[in-house]
Amino acid sequence: MFGLEIILVPGVSEHQVLSEREIQDNPNKKRYCFYSESKEVMQEWFSMLSRCTLSNHFCSTLYYSNTPEEQRILVPLPKLKEVLAPQRRALLWKKLLICGVRFDFSRSGEDDVRDLKRNTLLELTEATEMLGQLFNDPKCLQDTINMISTNLFRALPNASNLIHSSTEDDDGNEVFTDPEWPHLSLVYELLIRIVLSPQIDNNLRKRLIDDDFLTHLISLFDSLDQREREFLKTVTHRIYGKLTNRRVTIRKTINYVFYEFLYEKKSHNGIAELLEILASIINGFTVPIRPEHKLSLQRSLIPLHKTQSYENYSIQLSYCMTLYVAKDPSLSEPIIKALLKYWPYGHTPKETWFLNELEDLLELVKPEDIVPYRVPLFKRVAKCIASTNILIAEKILLFWNSQTFYGVTIGNEDNRRVIFPLIFKSLYDCSRGATENIQNMASNVLDLYKELDGEMYHSLVKQYTGVRK
Repeated sequence: MFGLEIILVPGVSEHQVLSEREIQDNPNKKRYCFYSESKEVMQEWFSMLSRCTLSNHFCSTLYYSNTPEEQRILVPLPKLKEVLAPQRRALLWKKLLICGVRFDFSRSGEDDVRDLKRNTLLELTEATEMLGQLFNDPKCLQDTINMISTNLFRALPNASNLIHSSTEDDDGNEVFTDPEWPHLSLVYELLIRIVLSPQIDNNLRKRLIDDDFLTHLISLFDSLDQREREFLKTVTHRIYGKLTNRRVTIRKTINYVFYEFLYEKKSHNGIAELLEILASIINGFTVPIRPEHKLSLQRSLIPLHKTQSYENYSIQLSYCMTLYVAKDPSLSEPIIKALLKYWPYGHTPKETWFLNELEDLLELVKPEDIVPYRVPLFKRVAKCIASTNILIAEKILLFWNSQTFYGVTIGNEDNRRVIFPLIFKSLYDCSRGATENIQNMASNVLDLYKELDGEMYHSLVKQYTGVRK
């Protein structure tokens, strides 16, 4: 039989140290005894009771300001692996308190305490592998998640509060870096380890990483620091894969960000990254696609084509559209009709992006799929062929190099008889009056129709040349 005696002295703070004589002489003391036949159970009790004697909240100041409370917290501690197992719960909490102190990196003279926090975060990250079972305890894991929340869930700094890097990104845009990143990056790394650790029960993770946590996490995608958005993308992917009970929340929260961007804020720094996450989610949809996923497509994704910042996420949005159509070609109808509705008149770069997306979508459809929108679509195609912008005209004429596009527009008789009259005038004029390259490209397209349906070709030539005369 193993025993454990605990003496509680009311009215004494955790920071007040009493001597053995003061404890024995205190008239208000209470004595408790615990007994167990197992040494392991007794050690577990000692560990939990040791943690219960400590405070249950993080430092109250927003940034480190050398208060007495912070001075008590920010002290060197032994490493977790150097103490006995029953002492680790309490020691972990003390280390989490250190990590819960945030620093204003614009201030000087704080290098020592900043390094203490950094080294403690590194130790905790290592401990998720070396002492993973410690985090499998509900209280320890909850404390760790609370520390992560304290660091990450903050008011995002605006451009004036960030460091303007002397370098530029691949697109020539100025790079902004968050001064807190030396600490934030380690907090994100710890979160990823927590999510992936095989030593932590997944049901415990599912319970403690809750909807509120995920809502706050996804709100951070508006960060100006691209490194933070990349970490967020990684951890959101991992959570979506591991915590199946939170998938609906993740999808709904991302859709809400899109709604807010479209109809309220009009600006957001992380739309491209959120679309990348959605692309992997869409890729996992089962067929037939569920109605709620189609609703998300129509309400939150398709309208993203109409924004002024479309260029910032055009590639990712186009990929999401093609994934939807690859699973359900009938969805090409609402997407292509929206492209035609939002068509960027006179905006060459955006028109080129629209044409790129259109080309990708039409590679995925069958002849019968385009019937609902073939007339408005090829009226737009005719305008692109006749465009005074050489880049636009060349881009659209290249569509006919695709065997799929050929099969949909020429190989199918029903489509051919509707489409060819719509584009004939533009093709005929370009074959005679544009640049040499466009003349050749337009003539090649006309020849394709002529080879397959010479009767229609000559009839249209006769009608058009007769009208011109």
